[in-house]
Amino acid sequence: MARLLVRTAFANLRSRRLQTWLVALILAAASATLALAVSLRAGAADPYEKIARATNAADVHLLVHRGARADLAALAHARGVRAADGPFRIVGVSIRSRPSNLNLTLEGVGAQPRIDRPKVTDGRWLSGAKGEVVLDRTVARDGRFRLGQRLTTVGPHGTTLTVVGFAIASGGDGSWVSPATLTGLGTRDDRFGSLLELQLADRGASTAFVDDVRRRYRPDAVEAWDWRQDRQDVIDRTSTSAVVLGSASLAALLAVGFIVANAIGGRILASRRDIGLLKAAGFTPGGVTALFVLENLILAGAASVVGTAVGIALSPLMLEPTAHLLGTTTPSGLRLVTVAAGVLGVVGVVCLFTAMPAWRAGRLGVLEAIALGRSTVSTKPSRAARAAAALRLPPAVVLGVKDAFASRSRAAMTIASLALTMGTVIMALGTEATYRRVIQDSSLRAKPYELLVDANQLAPARTNALLATQSDKVAGTATVVGTTAAVPGSAVDVWARALGGDYRRRPYAVRDGRMIAGPGEAIVGRGLLDALHLHVGDRLPLEAGGARLDLRIVGRYVEPDNDGRTAIFDRRSVPAPALARFGPMQYELQLRHRSDAHAVQAALVRSSAGQFGVEVTEDSVRQERSDLRPVLYGTDVLLLTILLLGIRERIRDFAIFKVIGLTPRQVLASVTSGGTLLASVAVVGGIAIGLPVFHALVTVTNPSDGPDLVTSPTWWWVVLMFPGALLFTTLASVLPARRAAAIQPAEALRYE
Repeated sequence: MARLLVRTAFANLRSRRLQTWLVALILAAASATLALAVSLRAGAADPYEKIARATNAADVHLLVHRGARADLAALAHARGVRAADGPFRIVGVSIRSRPSNLNLTLEGVGAQPRIDRPKVTDGRWLSGAKGEVVLDRTVARDGRFRLGQRLTTVGPHGTTLTVVGFAIASGGDGSWVSPATLTGLGTRDDRFGSLLELQLADRGASTAFVDDVRRRYRPDAVEAWDWRQDRQDVIDRTSTSAVVLGSASLAALLAVGFIVANAIGGRILASRRDIGLLKAAGFTPGGVTALFVLENLILAGAASVVGTAVGIALSPLMLEPTAHLLGTTTPSGLRLVTVAAGVLGVVGVVCLFTAMPAWRAGRLGVLEAIALGRSTVSTKPSRAARAAAALRLPPAVVLGVKDAFASRSRAAMTIASLALTMGTVIMALGTEATYRRVIQDSSLRAKPYELLVDANQLAPARTNALLATQSDKVAGTATVVGTTAAVPGSAVDVWARALGGDYRRRPYAVRDGRMIAGPGEAIVGRGLLDALHLHVGDRLPLEAGGARLDLRIVGRYVEPDNDGRTAIFDRRSVPAPALARFGPMQYELQLRHRSDAHAVQAALVRSSAGQFGVEVTEDSVRQERSDLRPVLYGTDVLLLTILLLGIRERIRDFAIFKVIGLTPRQVLASVTSGGTLLASVAVVGGIAIGLPVFHALVTVTNPSDGPDLVTSPTWWWVVLMFPGALLFTTLASVLPARRAAAIQPAEALRYE
């Protein structure tokens, strides 16, 4: 019996070569999608832990600022500390680069540290020779540095550094030089200090340890953070990509499931007469089921192996943007779980969607199965067909509309597949609209300016003179200094920014309350309000720069960074001695025309002889959008391709129209009219699915200010989805309809 089943299964596959190849393509695409989805999730899962294991990560980091009275030895031997490494000197320098200078944080180390030791991914570690630097991998990518490149520091006595390697570490984005190299550099006092790395006997006690340090020292004297903050920083850098990858993979898997159900279910329905003949030959219901399961398992096994190989080959290409965000090497897609998912997942789906309809058909009587053939298809016109007839549409169109809903389950799965695809298109359009809005209005990134200028501690008079050279293009200039601040009686860290100059000319994106109008007032991010359980109008006490500030919250503004735990106030709110302890002054330039940003950037760098570091605020948003585009549009193309294969698989359904006397043109009209009707219903469903899912994804990615940033596609893009979907289904139906029109009636009836 088993031998007969195998021979019959292979005979059936050979007798339907075109259908066999089409179903094999669908299954291979399904397998590739499964393998790719699992590979992406495995490659992006818990990235911090991977980095932490590879670098022997510290549990607590202590950065003691220059001049602070802190006993490093006592901190290194504090209660609960298991091991300590350092202190390592930290210096901030500016590197000459184009189009603008870049700031680097350099850590002076001898031999490779024992705790939080960088993992070299390219090149080599420091040899101890003077003038060598190992760059953080993310810094190297952002600055487009290469191995062997020579970097020159900005300053009266520029120092040349040679890049000998790229590395990653769990504790930040610093770079590494030898102590001798560090001594020869011109330092920026505001970013000079010593870093102490600690590992605790109980890693879970790190929060209490950090809180104790923060109670004993001012934040401008000792900064303390633990591994949880490191992990959150990594998550923040990858959360958008990970969420989009996960949701895109889920959408692809659902679409593949519907297409596979259509393909397999359609083949079972088309073979009901064959099933009747098999039963007449003595096959039991179990034997009929086993035959069709075996037939499709042979097909699924071969297709899934090929598809899994394709998915594994593609996964590094899609993981590369995430790997760059992580600062890690691109992981391989070849994993046991990937192979198992790609092969076993598709085989399981095929078994499920083959066994159920085959078992139901196998239970029919012999005469009933032969007589009914495809009687599961309704013989009564659907409501849509009756409406088309009432409108006196051509008979071919009425027939196509009736055929679209002849099998309700199949029509529902087709609509679901197309609706899911349209939903992913809506999410892609929403992502584009959100990024476009943020690029056009930089205040939504808490950067209400076009250029941020780091003067590298040039004298204010010299800085103002250089900025004045672009006065014809600059509409306003504000100044900003920042520091870490503390809230008395709370362990919440606050990033405080003090504004000066013409900051009221272009306000921040205040969503509740109003912009600050003078000293004593503050606007804060949503994260700070939530962490401290405060509201607009409440008082906010802060300790910043060694001074106690008493501010009144007058507004909540959009702040996507630092989890929204930020406060902005007028610099006149801070006593002069305390203000001097804040970070270096930066200049926010508001241009008359946003399109002049890169030209003004180049002019300022040139006029300052490279001493200015100038950042174009929209560049980082554009880069983030570029990182996500391959994932978004790659998923859309994959879904559309799978859907196209699903439409082509119905070629035999279209061929039956030829049997009843339709001309090739009428066959095409029937096919496209049915597809148009299904597409119209699916577009409405796709919009209804895509918009709320997209809003939810943005909120999950950025819970602090996602609701303020999310933007739906403009109405005309949504309207264009209707003709776009109709055009796609029409084009996808043209080739199978032409093929169906060429099939001879006897050949079509043989398969019916």
